[in-house]
Parts: sequence; C-alpha cells; structure tokens
Amino acid sequence: MDRKTFERQPTPVDPRTVALIAVMTAIVLVLTSLIKVPTPAKGYAHLGDSGVFFSAFALGPWVAAAAGGLGTALADIVGGYPQWAVFSLLIHGFQGWIVGWLARRWSSTVGLIVAIVVGGVVVVGGYLLAGIWLSGQGAALGEVPLNVIQVAVGAIVGLPLFVAVRRAYPPISRFAYQPNPSAALMVSLLMCLLGILAAGIVLSRLLYWHSYLPAFDLPLAVVAGPFLLGGLFGILLQTRRRRA
Repeated sequence: MDRKTFERQPTPVDPRTVALIAVMTAIVLVLTSLIKVPTPAKGYAHLGDSGVFFSAFALGPWVAAAAGGLGTALADIVGGYPQWAVFSLLIHGFQGWIVGWLARRWSSTVGLIVAIVVGGVVVVGGYLLAGIWLSGQGAALGEVPLNVIQVAVGAIVGLPLFVAVRRAYPPISRFAYQPNPSAALMVSLLMCLLGILAAGIVLSRLLYWHSYLPAFDLPLAVVAGPFLLGGLFGILLQTRRRRA
C-alpha cells in the first residue's frame, strides 16, 4: 500500500494520538500564557505559534489542529480573554492543519518555509478579521505588525526545534504520516472542543467579571456538559474499537 492510499484511509483513534494531543495542547497553552504582549484590539501576542509549528511539522496536521486550536483557546479563557477563544480555536486550529498538511506533502526546507508563510497568512488574516469584528478596523490594523512578529518568532523557534528533535530522534517523522481520522472521531473531537470551550467561557465570565449567568450565557452552560460527555464517549468507543 503506498503512502497516499494509507493517508486516505480513515482509522479509529490510536490512544497514543490522544496522548500526543493532550501533551501538545498543554505545551501550547503554557507557551501562549508565558509571555503576553497587549495589542490595540484588546488581545495579546504570544509564543504559542512555536508550539503549533512544531506540532504540525513533527506530529502531522490533525494533532497540530487540535493542539493549536484548543491550547490557544484555553489560554484565552484562563488568561481573561474569553472573547477571543472561539476565534483562536478556529484560526490556530486551521493554522496547525494547513501547515501540517503542506509539510507532509513537501517536507523539503523550501516546503516547510512555504508552509510557515501560508500558516502566517492564516493567523494574521484571521486575527485581522476577528479584530475588526471585536474592536473595529483601526485597532485591528494596529495589531497586524505584532501578529507578523508573533508568527515569525514562532517559526524561528518551532522550525529549528523540529529539525533538532528529528536529528536526535528520527522516528518522530512517522507521526506526521498518521492515517486520516475517521468521521466519527472528528465529530467526537469537535464535540469535546465545543464543550470545553463553552464551559470555559462561562467560567471565565464568572471568575473575571463576577457576574451571574445572563441570558446569552445560559445556552453555553446547557450545551457544555452534553457536548463534552458525548465527545468523550465517542472517543472512548473509537479507542475500544481499535483495540478490538
């Protein structure tokens, strides 16, 4: 079976993949929270992109998408920026996926640089649109240079780290060519992400703004539990199916 055929075949979840997602999510969360540079659109620049780039190069598009999206979204929630959480989930999740997808197909140095540039366009463009939505055009345009620097620093850290780890432990390259996840697994992971995100936004509002649950928070509180439990149950079923 050639590599392309192998990549197209969906497969039940590997417990090791879940562990990798959990570890890289925690690393991206820490990197995103470690240093925060405030931006004009009431957001912040951070080091989380280095973790997203490393995940994409070393572990493939799906691990990078989950870890990048969830890690940065949780950092927004924990750090008091819940209004950015949904945007971070989508922007950095897509950044991780597209960089990993490109790097898996063109693993040369030029290919990795192209993947970084495309990922950078996703981040800068995504946060520009999100900033216009949240804070207006002027503030959003003002944070574009900081986002460019954020992506550049992430690439400067993430790419050499991947090269060094691959040189020290060549088998790590195998993780980047994992089979595509099944549709059931993707739905389960999405449910988990939405459940965690909804619960986190509600808790963040209560912790930082000391408010009661207003009307627009009630739907988030209602869906958080069922989505999270349903997603975890789906992942468990996929794991048991693989073991069988």
